[in-house]
Amino acid sequence: MSESGKSDRAAWMAGKVGIIAHVLPDADDFGRIDLLDAAGLARQVAESGAAWFILTLGQNTGYYIAPNAAYERIAGYAPFSRCERRDIPAEVAGALRGTGVRFGLYIPAAPANRDRAAGDRFGLGEREGTVGNGAGGMDRFLTRESTSKWAKVVAEWSSRYGLDVSLWWFDGCYPRIGFDNEAARLYKAAALSGNPDAAVAFNAGVRKDGPEELSDYCAGEANEPLDVLPEAGRLDVRGRQWHVLTYLGHPWMTTRQRFPDGKWRRWLAEATSRGGAVTLDIGTVRPTFRLDPLLAAQFTRVLPDAQRGGRKPAHARVAARDDLTPLSSLPIAIGSSTALEELDGELLRISYTCSVCGGRHQRTVAAGEAVEPGCFRMVPVSRVAVDGRVVSIQSGCGVFDLATLYPGETVKGRDGTRWATVSFDLEAPAVGTYRLFRHNDFYGLLSVNSGDLLEVDGPFSGWVAMEIPLRKGRNTFEYRTRSGSGGAWTWGMALPPTSPLRVAKGRRHHARLA
Repeated sequence: MSESGKSDRAAWMAGKVGIIAHVLPDADDFGRIDLLDAAGLARQVAESGAAWFILTLGQNTGYYIAPNAAYERIAGYAPFSRCERRDIPAEVAGALRGTGVRFGLYIPAAPANRDRAAGDRFGLGEREGTVGNGAGGMDRFLTRESTSKWAKVVAEWSSRYGLDVSLWWFDGCYPRIGFDNEAARLYKAAALSGNPDAAVAFNAGVRKDGPEELSDYCAGEANEPLDVLPEAGRLDVRGRQWHVLTYLGHPWMTTRQRFPDGKWRRWLAEATSRGGAVTLDIGTVRPTFRLDPLLAAQFTRVLPDAQRGGRKPAHARVAARDDLTPLSSLPIAIGSSTALEELDGELLRISYTCSVCGGRHQRTVAAGEAVEPGCFRMVPVSRVAVDGRVVSIQSGCGVFDLATLYPGETVKGRDGTRWATVSFDLEAPAVGTYRLFRHNDFYGLLSVNSGDLLEVDGPFSGWVAMEIPLRKGRNTFEYRTRSGSGGAWTWGMALPPTSPLRVAKGRRHHARLA
């Protein structure tokens, strides 16, 4: 028992760091999930020094990486048409036995938000703004019928994996869709049916937990983790194990380095020294869904000394692949005249002309390590294969982002759909055409000074130059994208450091959901 009198199922997490990896199949890639290398993935996790590993069963599409007869029976689908025949979690958990790494599962609180037929059969309610087949990010209301049926699905997975599962992380436990204590009790009982000692958490959004008295540890989702630390030992004021879940790469599920090692190391050391627990998301590389080798190596480098022990992260080595992005094809990230010079078999000197600022940059890195980013968070990244080694190169020219759009404020479009919006102002010294850079993963519309809407589309994870005519003085920008597209929050705009434009409303603005 903890000092608060609650069952202390999560005490073993105190002072340690684990990994979560997202494998989220949909209709397009369900058949390719079978290429996942469970043994290789488990081996990477064990070698990384992680204390636990959380694997996603699925999310909102209605496709899952493990068999579940209850789900397909209730949803009205043929066996193995929505739930993978191959039992991937069982394979990963089996490969982790004896390694000291505990295994956990991520699961949404609602079944198949984006599958209208399945949601109807589970008894999900409607939600204002839901369109089409339930896609678009608009969660449907939970009902007593839907939570009762979903608990049967959870119980089947829990029974299947038994003592192999040490923790559960339920996502989307929003009060606004009807998630309450009764739903939490149903889900927790189902989750504990296979292992009564497993730890359970309910996530209600960024920095928001579900029913606090029913969580064994804080769900702890955080976008900005470095300013969050335990305040009173390993337990929070509700008696739960203090815990943060955030992304090592930027953003979720990607392989772009986010912070330099030093920042991660200092924060993790402080959080764990106070008894806190941290889970870091590491992006995977398809088709095998192994952990990105660069981020896996960084994970080991930044672990607190006590957990890392004598581990020295091996340089990430992979065979040259056709899917590596050639430097010449990048629209903005690295630029031209890139030279790669091997110094001593392990160190590489990289020289390039940056296409953001036009300056010449040079970096020396160990093979397989990522260059530390400059002051710009959403840094462009490229990979090149050099004698079988992968090097990640990031621009450090000093550009900064003006605005980052999160799934947030919405306005109703003429076609009845909803759009997420963000706006900011720039001061121009004179009438003229100015260069900006924009980054967005999905289709959107940009308006300057309430003028015509300009279509902006992709490329994914890339920066593209835009020449925009501006008037002297203040110029107002507004960007819109379809709300709930899943990638809207990766949108941003940036200025080169030599630009004469100035931000009129502060350096950075976020549009957030009220």
